[in-house]
Amino acid sequence: MLIQFSVSNFKSIKDEATLSLVSGSSNSMGNTVAIDNLSLLPSAVIYGANASGKSSVIEAFSMMRDIVLNKNRIVMLSTDELPVNPFLLSSETENAATVFDIVFESSGKRYKYGFEYDNKYIYSEYLFVYDSNRPTCVFDLDIESEPKISERHKELKKIKGKNANSLFLWAADQNGNECAQEVLHWFKSVSVIKSNRVNENLMPELRKSMSDEIQRKKIVELMKSADFGIEDVKLSSESLALSEIPSEGRDIMAKRKLVNDNLTVQRLFFDSLHTQYDEKNLPIQKISFDMGRDESLGTKSYFYLSASILNALENGTLLFVDELDLSLHPLLSQKIVELFNNLKINKKHAQLVFTTQDTNLLTKKYFHKSQVWFTEKDKYGATHVTSLVEYKNINSKADFNQCYIMGKYGAIPYLGAFDFIDEKIDLDGNDGEK
Repeated sequence: MLIQFSVSNFKSIKDEATLSLVSGSSNSMGNTVAIDNLSLLPSAVIYGANASGKSSVIEAFSMMRDIVLNKNRIVMLSTDELPVNPFLLSSETENAATVFDIVFESSGKRYKYGFEYDNKYIYSEYLFVYDSNRPTCVFDLDIESEPKISERHKELKKIKGKNANSLFLWAADQNGNECAQEVLHWFKSVSVIKSNRVNENLMPELRKSMSDEIQRKKIVELMKSADFGIEDVKLSSESLALSEIPSEGRDIMAKRKLVNDNLTVQRLFFDSLHTQYDEKNLPIQKISFDMGRDESLGTKSYFYLSASILNALENGTLLFVDELDLSLHPLLSQKIVELFNNLKINKKHAQLVFTTQDTNLLTKKYFHKSQVWFTEKDKYGATHVTSLVEYKNINSKADFNQCYIMGKYGAIPYLGAFDFIDEKIDLDGNDGEK
Protein backbone atom coordinates (compact mmCIF):
# COMPACT_ATOMS: atom_id res chain seq x y z
CA MET A 1 0.00 0.00 0.00
CA LEU A 2 1.13 3.53 -0.73
CA ILE A 3 2.06 5.46 2.40
CA GLN A 4 3.57 8.64 0.98
CA PHE A 5 4.84 10.08 -2.30
CA SER A 6 6.96 13.22 -2.65
CA VAL A 7 8.34 15.10 -5.65
CA SER A 8 10.16 18.34 -6.35
CA ASN A 9 11.09 20.15 -9.58
CA PHE A 10 8.66 18.42 -11.90
CA LYS A 11 6.43 20.30 -14.37
CA SER A 12 4.44 22.84 -12.33
CA ILE A 13 5.79 21.51 -8.99
CA LYS A 14 8.83 23.53 -7.92
CA ASP A 15 9.33 22.88 -4.20
CA GLU A 16 8.69 19.53 -2.56
CA ALA A 17 5.08 18.41 -2.71
CA THR A 18 3.88 15.42 -0.69
CA LEU A 19 0.78 13.25 -1.01
CA SER A 20 0.13 11.05 2.04
CA LEU A 21 -2.33 8.20 2.48
CA VAL A 22 -1.91 8.07 6.24
CA SER A 23 -5.24 8.69 7.94
CA GLY A 24 -5.86 11.60 10.26
CA SER A 25 -6.34 10.72 13.92
CA SER A 26 -9.94 11.94 13.93
CA ASN A 27 -11.07 9.47 11.26
CA SER A 28 -14.04 7.48 12.53
CA MET A 29 -15.33 6.35 9.12
CA GLY A 30 -14.03 2.79 9.53
CA ASN A 31 -12.25 2.86 6.18
CA THR A 32 -8.63 2.56 7.32
CA VAL A 33 -6.19 -0.34 7.16
CA ALA A 34 -3.77 -0.89 10.05
CA ILE A 35 -0.18 -1.43 8.86
CA ASP A 36 2.38 -1.56 11.71
CA ASN A 37 1.62 1.59 13.69
CA LEU A 38 -0.02 3.38 10.74
CA SER A 39 -3.64 3.71 9.63
CA LEU A 40 -3.69 3.80 5.83
CA LEU A 41 -6.46 5.09 3.59
CA PRO A 42 -8.05 3.23 0.65
CA SER A 43 -8.46 6.39 -1.43
CA ALA A 44 -7.47 10.02 -1.87
CA VAL A 45 -8.93 12.73 -4.09
CA ILE A 46 -7.21 15.82 -5.49
CA TYR A 47 -9.19 18.98 -6.32
CA GLY A 48 -8.01 22.22 -7.86
CA ALA A 49 -8.62 24.76 -10.58
CA ASN A 50 -7.75 23.97 -14.18
CA ALA A 51 -3.98 24.23 -14.71
CA SER A 52 -3.38 24.20 -10.93
CA GLY A 53 -1.19 21.08 -11.10
CA LYS A 54 -3.56 18.22 -10.21
CA SER A 55 -2.36 16.16 -13.13
CA SER A 56 1.27 16.99 -12.33
CA VAL A 57 1.04 14.95 -9.13
CA ILE A 58 -0.11 11.84 -11.00
CA GLU A 59 2.26 12.46 -13.90
CA ALA A 60 5.15 12.76 -11.43
CA PHE A 61 4.40 9.32 -10.03
CA SER A 62 4.02 7.99 -13.56
CA MET A 63 7.43 9.41 -14.50
CA MET A 64 9.07 7.84 -11.44
CA ARG A 65 7.42 4.50 -12.22
CA ASP A 66 8.50 4.59 -15.87
CA ILE A 67 12.11 5.32 -14.89
CA VAL A 68 12.22 2.67 -12.15
CA LEU A 69 10.88 0.04 -14.54
CA ASN A 70 12.90 1.44 -17.49
CA LYS A 71 9.53 1.08 -19.11
CA ASN A 72 10.39 2.26 -22.58
CA ARG A 73 13.93 0.87 -22.46
CA ILE A 74 15.24 4.41 -22.59
CA VAL A 75 18.43 3.63 -20.67
CA MET A 76 20.47 0.95 -22.42
CA LEU A 77 23.74 2.79 -23.05
CA SER A 78 25.80 5.29 -21.07
CA THR A 79 25.01 7.91 -23.72
CA ASP A 80 21.22 7.56 -23.34
CA GLU A 81 19.29 10.38 -21.68
CA LEU A 82 16.75 10.03 -18.89
CA PRO A 83 13.34 11.69 -19.33
CA VAL A 84 13.03 14.95 -17.40
CA ASN A 85 10.41 17.69 -17.13
CA PRO A 86 11.63 20.33 -14.65
CA PHE A 87 9.87 23.47 -13.42
CA LEU A 88 10.72 26.00 -16.13
CA LEU A 89 9.36 29.22 -14.63
CA SER A 90 12.38 29.70 -12.41
CA SER A 91 16.03 30.05 -13.43
CA GLU A 92 16.80 28.25 -10.17
CA THR A 93 15.17 25.00 -11.28
CA GLU A 94 15.14 24.88 -15.08
CA ASN A 95 18.50 23.09 -15.14
CA ALA A 96 18.32 21.56 -11.66
CA ALA A 97 17.65 17.95 -10.68
CA THR A 98 14.27 16.37 -10.06
CA VAL A 99 13.73 14.44 -6.82
CA PHE A 100 11.35 11.51 -6.29
CA ASP A 101 10.73 9.79 -2.95
CA ILE A 102 8.21 7.11 -2.05
CA VAL A 103 7.25 5.11 1.04
CA PHE A 104 5.08 2.02 0.66
CA GLU A 105 4.20 -1.30 2.25
CA SER A 106 4.61 -4.56 0.38
CA SER A 107 4.60 -8.18 1.55
CA GLY A 108 4.41 -7.10 5.17
CA LYS A 109 7.37 -4.70 5.08
CA ARG A 110 7.71 -0.96 4.68
CA TYR A 111 10.12 0.45 2.09
CA LYS A 112 11.45 3.94 1.41
CA TYR A 113 13.02 4.52 -1.99
CA GLY A 114 14.05 7.60 -3.91
CA PHE A 115 16.51 9.24 -6.25
CA GLU A 116 17.66 12.65 -7.52
CA TYR A 117 18.44 12.95 -11.22
CA ASP A 118 18.57 14.98 -14.40
CA ASN A 119 18.73 13.81 -18.01
CA LYS A 120 22.35 12.60 -17.72
CA TYR A 121 23.06 11.68 -14.10
CA ILE A 122 21.62 9.90 -11.09
CA TYR A 123 23.02 12.17 -8.37
CA SER A 124 21.75 10.20 -5.40
CA GLU A 125 19.71 7.08 -4.76
CA TYR A 126 18.67 5.20 -1.63
CA LEU A 127 16.63 2.25 -0.43
CA PHE A 128 15.61 1.61 3.17
CA VAL A 129 13.54 -1.24 4.58
CA TYR A 130 11.70 -1.11 7.91
CA ASP A 131 12.33 -4.39 9.72
CA SER A 132 10.96 -2.62 12.80
CA ASN A 133 9.85 0.96 13.41
CA ARG A 134 13.35 2.11 12.45
CA PRO A 135 14.61 2.02 8.86
CA THR A 136 17.53 -0.19 7.86
CA CYS A 137 19.71 1.01 5.00
CA VAL A 138 19.95 -1.35 2.03
CA PHE A 139 21.97 1.15 0.02
CA ASP A 140 22.50 4.92 0.07
CA LEU A 141 24.51 6.40 -2.79
CA ASP A 142 25.64 9.90 -3.61
CA ILE A 143 27.62 10.85 -6.70
CA GLU A 144 30.11 12.82 -4.56
CA SER A 145 30.77 10.28 -1.80
CA GLU A 146 31.43 6.61 -1.11
CA PRO A 147 28.32 4.40 -1.26
CA LYS A 148 26.77 3.16 1.97
CA ILE A 149 25.68 -0.47 1.79
CA SER A 150 24.23 -2.47 4.65
CA GLU A 151 26.22 -5.43 5.98
CA ARG A 152 23.00 -7.41 5.62
CA HIS A 153 23.23 -6.77 1.87
CA LYS A 154 26.99 -6.91 1.45
CA GLU A 155 26.61 -8.78 -1.85
CA LEU A 156 25.82 -5.34 -3.31
CA LYS A 157 29.34 -4.12 -2.48
CA LYS A 158 30.72 -6.09 -5.40
CA ILE A 159 28.73 -4.01 -7.91
CA LYS A 160 31.20 -1.90 -9.85
CA GLY A 161 31.14 0.29 -12.93
CA LYS A 162 27.50 1.40 -12.89
CA ASN A 163 26.69 3.94 -15.60
CA ALA A 164 26.07 7.47 -14.31
CA ASN A 165 22.60 7.46 -15.91
CA SER A 166 21.45 4.09 -14.53
CA LEU A 167 19.81 3.20 -11.25
CA PHE A 168 21.69 1.15 -8.67
CA LEU A 169 18.33 -0.53 -8.06
CA TRP A 170 18.66 -2.28 -11.42
CA ALA A 171 22.10 -3.65 -10.58
CA ALA A 172 20.85 -4.78 -7.16
CA ASP A 173 17.98 -6.59 -8.84
CA GLN A 174 20.37 -8.34 -11.23
CA ASN A 175 22.40 -9.48 -8.22
CA GLY A 176 19.34 -11.07 -6.65
CA ASN A 177 18.72 -8.52 -3.90
CA GLU A 178 15.25 -9.28 -2.52
CA CYS A 179 14.56 -5.71 -1.37
CA ALA A 180 15.32 -4.31 -4.83
CA GLN A 181 13.17 -6.99 -6.42
CA GLU A 182 10.29 -6.13 -4.07
CA VAL A 183 10.50 -2.46 -5.07
CA LEU A 184 10.39 -3.35 -8.76
CA HIS A 185 7.52 -5.79 -8.20
CA TRP A 186 5.50 -3.13 -6.34
CA PHE A 187 5.99 -0.48 -9.00
CA LYS A 188 5.01 -2.96 -11.70
CA SER A 189 1.75 -3.70 -9.86
CA VAL A 190 0.64 -0.04 -9.89
CA SER A 191 -1.63 1.21 -12.69
CA VAL A 192 -1.62 4.84 -13.85
CA ILE A 193 -4.47 6.05 -16.05
CA LYS A 194 -4.11 9.50 -17.54
CA SER A 195 -6.97 11.72 -18.62
CA ASN A 196 -6.69 10.79 -22.30
CA ARG A 197 -7.62 7.24 -21.38
CA VAL A 198 -10.03 6.60 -24.28
CA ASN A 199 -7.20 5.36 -26.48
CA GLU A 200 -4.76 2.51 -26.91
CA ASN A 201 -3.02 3.03 -23.55
CA LEU A 202 -5.30 0.63 -21.68
CA MET A 203 -5.80 -1.86 -24.46
CA PRO A 204 -3.22 -4.49 -23.42
CA GLU A 205 -4.68 -4.83 -19.90
CA LEU A 206 -8.25 -4.72 -21.19
CA ARG A 207 -7.64 -7.27 -23.94
CA LYS A 208 -5.97 -9.61 -21.45
CA SER A 209 -8.94 -9.36 -19.08
CA MET A 210 -11.47 -9.75 -21.89
CA SER A 211 -9.66 -12.88 -23.09
CA ASP A 212 -10.27 -14.51 -19.71
CA GLU A 213 -13.91 -15.64 -19.54
CA ILE A 214 -14.22 -15.14 -15.77
CA GLN A 215 -12.82 -11.61 -15.96
CA ARG A 216 -14.89 -10.84 -19.04
CA LYS A 217 -18.09 -11.72 -17.21
CA LYS A 218 -17.11 -9.47 -14.30
CA ILE A 219 -16.50 -6.57 -16.69
CA VAL A 220 -19.87 -7.24 -18.32
CA GLU A 221 -21.55 -7.11 -14.88
CA LEU A 222 -19.85 -3.76 -14.24
CA MET A 223 -21.22 -2.48 -17.54
CA LYS A 224 -24.72 -3.76 -16.78
CA SER A 225 -24.65 -2.14 -13.34
CA ALA A 226 -23.84 1.22 -14.95
CA ASP A 227 -27.14 1.25 -16.88
CA PHE A 228 -25.70 1.74 -20.36
CA GLY A 229 -28.20 -0.62 -21.96
CA ILE A 230 -25.36 -3.02 -22.74
CA GLU A 231 -26.11 -6.70 -22.18
CA ASP A 232 -22.81 -8.22 -23.17
CA VAL A 233 -19.34 -7.26 -24.40
CA LYS A 234 -17.06 -9.49 -26.42
CA LEU A 235 -13.56 -9.28 -27.84
CA SER A 236 -13.76 -9.74 -31.60
CA SER A 237 -11.38 -9.62 -34.53
CA GLU A 238 -11.38 -9.09 -38.26
CA SER A 239 -8.82 -9.23 -41.05
CA LEU A 240 -8.16 -6.05 -42.97
CA ALA A 241 -6.18 -5.79 -46.18
CA LEU A 242 -3.22 -3.48 -45.76
CA SER A 243 -4.49 -1.41 -48.69
CA GLU A 244 -7.65 -0.56 -46.69
CA ILE A 245 -5.66 1.17 -43.97
CA PRO A 246 -4.55 4.83 -44.26
CA SER A 247 -0.83 5.25 -44.96
CA GLU A 248 -0.02 6.60 -41.48
CA GLY A 249 -1.76 3.59 -39.94
CA ARG A 250 0.26 1.21 -42.10
CA ASP A 251 3.51 2.64 -40.77
CA ILE A 252 2.37 2.15 -37.17
CA MET A 253 1.21 -1.39 -37.90
CA ALA A 254 4.52 -2.22 -39.58
CA LYS A 255 6.54 -0.89 -36.61
CA ARG A 256 4.45 -3.00 -34.23
CA LYS A 257 4.96 -6.01 -36.52
CA LEU A 258 1.22 -6.53 -36.87
CA VAL A 259 1.29 -7.11 -40.62
CA ASN A 260 1.42 -10.79 -41.62
CA ASP A 261 2.81 -12.45 -44.73
CA ASN A 262 -0.52 -12.08 -46.53
CA LEU A 263 -0.30 -8.27 -46.16
CA THR A 264 -3.35 -8.28 -43.92
CA VAL A 265 -3.81 -6.95 -40.41
CA GLN A 266 -5.75 -8.62 -37.63
CA ARG A 267 -7.89 -5.90 -36.04
CA LEU A 268 -9.07 -6.53 -32.49
CA PHE A 269 -12.13 -4.65 -31.28
CA PHE A 270 -14.90 -4.86 -28.70
CA ASP A 271 -18.50 -5.71 -29.56
CA SER A 272 -21.20 -4.38 -27.23
CA LEU A 273 -24.53 -6.20 -27.51
CA HIS A 274 -27.87 -4.39 -27.31
CA THR A 275 -31.46 -5.60 -27.67
CA GLN A 276 -33.38 -4.60 -30.79
CA TYR A 277 -37.17 -4.19 -30.50
CA ASP A 278 -40.03 -4.31 -33.01
CA GLU A 279 -42.78 -1.74 -33.56
CA LYS A 280 -44.62 -3.09 -30.50
CA ASN A 281 -41.50 -2.77 -28.35
CA LEU A 282 -41.07 -6.51 -28.17
CA PRO A 283 -37.48 -7.83 -28.20
CA ILE A 284 -36.41 -9.30 -31.53
CA GLN A 285 -32.69 -9.97 -31.42
CA LYS A 286 -29.30 -8.88 -30.13
CA ILE A 287 -27.34 -6.48 -32.31
CA SER A 288 -23.66 -5.59 -32.05
CA PHE A 289 -22.14 -2.14 -31.72
CA ASP A 290 -18.48 -1.43 -32.26
CA MET A 291 -17.47 -0.09 -28.82
CA GLY A 292 -14.85 2.29 -30.22
CA ARG A 293 -17.05 3.65 -33.00
CA ASP A 294 -20.68 3.46 -31.84
CA GLU A 295 -20.74 3.96 -28.08
CA SER A 296 -20.71 7.29 -26.23
CA LEU A 297 -17.55 8.81 -24.78
CA GLY A 298 -18.78 8.11 -21.24
CA THR A 299 -19.52 4.47 -22.03
CA LYS A 300 -16.08 3.97 -23.56
CA SER A 301 -14.38 5.80 -20.70
CA TYR A 302 -16.04 3.56 -18.10
CA PHE A 303 -15.40 0.41 -20.14
CA TYR A 304 -11.71 1.17 -20.56
CA LEU A 305 -11.49 1.83 -16.79
CA SER A 306 -13.27 -1.38 -15.86
CA ALA A 307 -10.38 -3.84 -16.15
CA SER A 308 -8.06 -1.59 -14.12
CA ILE A 309 -10.68 -1.19 -11.38
CA LEU A 310 -11.28 -4.94 -11.16
CA ASN A 311 -7.59 -5.79 -11.23
CA ALA A 312 -6.82 -3.33 -8.45
CA LEU A 313 -9.64 -4.64 -6.22
CA GLU A 314 -8.84 -8.30 -6.86
CA ASN A 315 -5.09 -7.95 -6.37
CA GLY A 316 -4.98 -5.26 -3.69
CA THR A 317 -2.95 -2.84 -5.81
CA LEU A 318 -2.72 0.92 -6.27
CA LEU A 319 -4.61 2.70 -9.05
CA PHE A 320 -3.99 6.32 -10.10
CA VAL A 321 -6.66 7.92 -12.31
CA ASP A 322 -6.43 11.44 -13.69
CA GLU A 323 -9.91 12.95 -14.16
CA LEU A 324 -11.98 10.06 -12.83
CA ASP A 325 -15.14 11.97 -13.73
CA LEU A 326 -14.20 12.26 -17.42
CA SER A 327 -17.57 11.93 -19.22
CA LEU A 328 -19.02 9.91 -16.30
CA HIS A 329 -22.28 10.66 -14.51
CA PRO A 330 -21.64 11.79 -10.90
CA LEU A 331 -23.49 8.76 -9.52
CA LEU A 332 -21.16 6.48 -11.44
CA SER A 333 -18.07 8.23 -10.09
CA GLN A 334 -19.51 7.88 -6.59
CA LYS A 335 -20.02 4.16 -7.07
CA ILE A 336 -16.41 3.67 -8.16
CA VAL A 337 -15.19 5.50 -5.03
CA GLU A 338 -17.50 3.40 -2.86
CA LEU A 339 -15.95 0.19 -4.23
CA PHE A 340 -12.58 1.21 -2.79
CA ASN A 341 -13.81 2.86 0.41
CA ASN A 342 -15.97 -0.10 1.43
CA LEU A 343 -13.56 -2.56 3.06
CA LYS A 344 -16.18 -5.32 2.89
CA ILE A 345 -15.79 -5.12 -0.90
CA ASN A 346 -12.18 -3.95 -0.96
CA LYS A 347 -10.94 -6.91 1.06
CA LYS A 348 -7.38 -6.86 -0.30
CA HIS A 349 -6.82 -3.19 0.51
CA ALA A 350 -6.55 -1.73 -2.97
CA GLN A 351 -6.06 2.03 -3.16
CA LEU A 352 -7.46 4.66 -5.52
CA VAL A 353 -5.83 8.08 -5.97
CA PHE A 354 -7.58 10.36 -8.44
CA THR A 355 -8.16 13.90 -9.60
CA THR A 356 -11.59 15.31 -10.32
CA GLN A 357 -13.68 18.46 -10.71
CA ASP A 358 -16.82 16.64 -9.49
CA THR A 359 -17.71 18.42 -6.24
CA ASN A 360 -20.59 15.99 -5.63
CA LEU A 361 -17.94 13.68 -4.21
CA LEU A 362 -16.62 16.31 -1.81
CA THR A 363 -18.70 15.25 1.19
CA LYS A 364 -18.13 13.47 4.50
CA LYS A 365 -20.19 10.60 3.14
CA TYR A 366 -17.28 9.61 0.91
CA PHE A 367 -14.15 11.13 2.45
CA HIS A 368 -12.51 11.92 5.72
CA LYS A 369 -10.67 15.24 5.52
CA SER A 370 -7.30 13.41 5.45
CA GLN A 371 -8.37 11.90 2.10
CA VAL A 372 -8.96 15.31 0.46
CA TRP A 373 -6.14 17.27 -1.19
CA PHE A 374 -6.01 20.58 -3.05
CA THR A 375 -3.61 21.97 -5.63
CA GLU A 376 -3.10 25.68 -6.12
CA LYS A 377 -0.54 27.76 -7.97
CA ASP A 378 1.18 30.73 -6.41
CA LYS A 379 1.83 33.97 -8.28
CA TYR A 380 5.10 32.55 -9.61
CA GLY A 381 3.35 29.63 -11.31
CA ALA A 382 4.41 26.93 -8.82
CA THR A 383 1.98 24.26 -7.60
CA HIS A 384 1.41 23.68 -3.89
CA VAL A 385 -0.31 20.51 -2.65
CA THR A 386 -2.26 20.86 0.60
CA SER A 387 -4.32 18.42 2.67
CA LEU A 388 -7.70 19.50 4.00
CA VAL A 389 -6.32 18.52 7.43
CA GLU A 390 -4.01 21.54 7.26
CA TYR A 391 -6.92 24.02 7.24
CA LYS A 392 -7.20 24.83 10.93
CA ASN A 393 -10.04 27.33 11.19
CA ILE A 394 -12.70 25.18 9.54
CA ASN A 395 -15.75 24.18 11.59
CA SER A 396 -15.82 20.42 12.17
CA LYS A 397 -19.43 20.39 10.96
CA ALA A 398 -18.68 22.40 7.84
CA ASP A 399 -19.89 21.18 4.47
CA PHE A 400 -16.74 20.37 2.46
CA ASN A 401 -18.46 20.99 -0.85
CA GLN A 402 -19.94 24.35 0.10
CA CYS A 403 -16.72 25.60 1.69
CA TYR A 404 -14.74 24.64 -1.40
CA ILE A 405 -17.10 26.38 -3.82
CA MET A 406 -17.04 29.48 -1.60
CA GLY A 407 -13.24 29.55 -1.87
CA LYS A 408 -12.47 28.82 1.79
CA TYR A 409 -9.89 26.22 0.78
CA GLY A 410 -8.58 28.14 -2.22
CA ALA A 411 -7.81 25.83 -5.16
CA ILE A 412 -10.56 27.37 -7.30
CA PRO A 413 -10.29 29.66 -10.34
CA TYR A 414 -10.72 33.39 -9.70
CA LEU A 415 -12.48 34.42 -12.86
CA GLY A 416 -12.48 37.74 -14.63
CA ALA A 417 -15.62 39.56 -15.76
CA PHE A 418 -15.54 38.14 -19.30
CA ASP A 419 -17.01 41.52 -20.36
CA PHE A 420 -14.62 41.72 -23.31
CA ILE A 421 -17.14 39.52 -25.19
CA ASP A 422 -19.25 42.63 -25.91
CA GLU A 423 -16.29 44.70 -27.07
CA LYS A 424 -15.29 45.36 -30.64
CA ILE A 425 -11.76 44.15 -31.06
CA ASP A 426 -9.48 46.59 -32.89
CA LEU A 427 -6.92 44.54 -34.80
CA ASP A 428 -4.64 47.57 -35.03
CA GLY A 429 -4.08 47.47 -31.27
CA ASN A 430 -6.23 50.44 -30.27
CA ASP A 431 -8.72 50.27 -27.42
CA GLY A 432 -11.92 48.45 -28.31
CA GLU A 433 -15.31 50.13 -28.34
CA LYS A 434 -18.43 48.77 -26.76
